[in-house]
Amino acid sequence: MSDWEVVAKRAPVLVGSALERGVGKQDLQITVEPPMARFVVRVLERDAGLVKLAAGVSLTIPVNTSATEGPRRVARLGPDFWTVLAPMSERAALAADLTRDLEPVDHAVVEYSDAEVTFVIAGDAARNVVNAGCPLDLDDRAFAPGTATRTVFGKAAVTLWRPGAAAVFEMHCGRSFGPYVRAMLAEAARDA
Repeated sequence: MSDWEVVAKRAPVLVGSALERGVGKQDLQITVEPPMARFVVRVLERDAGLVKLAAGVSLTIPVNTSATEGPRRVARLGPDFWTVLAPMSERAALAADLTRDLEPVDHAVVEYSDAEVTFVIAGDAARNVVNAGCPLDLDDRAFAPGTATRTVFGKAAVTLWRPGAAAVFEMHCGRSFGPYVRAMLAEAARDA
């Protein structure tokens, strides 16, 4: 298991030399997701209702929310800005589907699959760990399941995504910021 696969694991022990001092009672696991197919989609807001992605997801979801259909996920991060994620095995199929589905409207699609890394922070202490470097209110009322937004973690620009009702947060960041974010997460895990 490489350092990038498991950043921290608690209950009962931590894994990784940077986290050996932080054993605690709260459940916490920080891992790195396998590579994903990632695309940015830009469509004028007025045209969003004309598009339905092959995954069955409409682009009309509210800003800073997400939708999931099977293995594909969409987050609307601005009035005309969406991120579409899928397993890497669907990379070519997703590109073809986006090209076909967006043909009726003016659009831009950019693949950035190799540009980001995703950390998954899960467990009872997940909110505390994320809040160690992120100024957002992560309470259920403010950051409900399905929320996705751009923010910062320390000095790194990240997209923070809460995929479901569990205390699980995904932090997507530029690959070059990965070591910095990993180190900050490891430090926060020690103190959580």
